[in-house]
Amino acid sequence: MTRFLVLWCLMVTAVIAQVVEARFSPGGGCTSEMVRAIDSATSTVDLAIYSLNHPAITGSILAAARRGVRVRMVADKTQAAGRSSKTGDVERAKIPIHIQRGTGGGIQHLKMAIIDRKVALAGSFSWTVPGESKNDEILLTIRDKPTVVRCAGKFEQLWRSQP
Repeated sequence: MTRFLVLWCLMVTAVIAQVVEARFSPGGGCTSEMVRAIDSATSTVDLAIYSLNHPAITGSILAAARRGVRVRMVADKTQAAGRSSKTGDVERAKIPIHIQRGTGGGIQHLKMAIIDRKVALAGSFSWTVPGESKNDEILLTIRDKPTVVRCAGKFEQLWRSQP
């Protein structure tokens, strides 16, 4: 009986580990996970960002669009106007982007990616150089279908809220 319980616990732990993974920065692989996820997309990438200035993440977004993946982005209005923002690169690549305030009138502070409606990445992780190298951040990779669907629904709400 004990052997059965140990095996069952190991199987449950393995399933949970596949549903949600956590990465931390500085230096914990948040950027590489974000790039890996975007690079794996075959049909859609929906992005809600506060700030974007990391060259590897920006390059991955642009590459996804070039290979025919439908990419859409919602970005915070104030951050997008910043000197180091890469949202202009996204606009120049003709990727649909809504630059806006938050739906409640504040900032658009949601940081989330939905890949092929199968995986969501979310957390405090800022898609910036300091987000990877200096700040204490978390990035969750979520494969739980109901949660991914909820994240996709929130993205659609943001997308439709564009004035």
